[in-house]
Amino acid sequence: MYNYSGNLLASTPISSFIANAVGTVGKVNDPRMVYDPFISRWLLVCSCATNYLIVSADTDATGTWKGVALSGDSGDLAMRVGFDKNGVYVVQTDIVTITSKLFALPNNDVAWTSGNTISLTHEGIASGKTLDEIPAIDLDQNKPANAPEYFVTRSSPGSGGVNVPINLVVDSVTWSGSVASFASSAIVIPTGFLFNAPQSAQQPTAPDIVGTEDHRIFSAYAFGGSHLYVVAASGPCASNCGAQGNDSHDLFFCST
Repeated sequence: MYNYSGNLLASTPISSFIANAVGTVGKVNDPRMVYDPFISRWLLVCSCATNYLIVSADTDATGTWKGVALSGDSGDLAMRVGFDKNGVYVVQTDIVTITSKLFALPNNDVAWTSGNTISLTHEGIASGKTLDEIPAIDLDQNKPANAPEYFVTRSSPGSGGVNVPINLVVDSVTWSGSVASFASSAIVIPTGFLFNAPQSAQQPTAPDIVGTEDHRIFSAYAFGGSHLYVVAASGPCASNCGAQGNDSHDLFFCST
């Protein structure tokens, strides 16, 4: 952790940090962190010995953190965390069924206070959702209490896809007090783009890498429950796609 002048304030090995918060660490898989201004807390997720949500006591990231296991699953390499005015949202990939599991917790249960920890009393869970969904971040301070929060991914053509339509797949959750209700089915939104399997891009001094992901959404933001903004890698075409080829600019596109 550094201040705005670039001075180091504190440094802790990630395994020690997780052990201090939750005890059992296990293998550390792709931890991710965001700051939630609605509850003035830092939020970290990691699929380690199990799938953890770890939350700071306040705005000071050098202070005390506490965590809980959201489920008994582990080994997820794509765990993501999002938030809005009403709650905190986490997505994990179920590596056994190759689906997503969605979590929703109201803000009051996440913003733990001295002598307590994160509460799972009102934890909402939706299983068997589309692979690699991610929760949106919604910064609208006036978002209604019953406005939806979104989880989004794109249809996954897979490595052998040829001229396959790319669709956005959107799940949602709404609140009634502290009770989370997930939509019974996802909304599928055609993008008008097609997909062909990416080719490996030549690197100057390292092994070649695949230049374009075939299924992931990189970032998702929402506003007020009425707009959704999604970032995906470049490479698709609108009609009669040929070989993907090398994308020399590696651009990103945003859709709303």
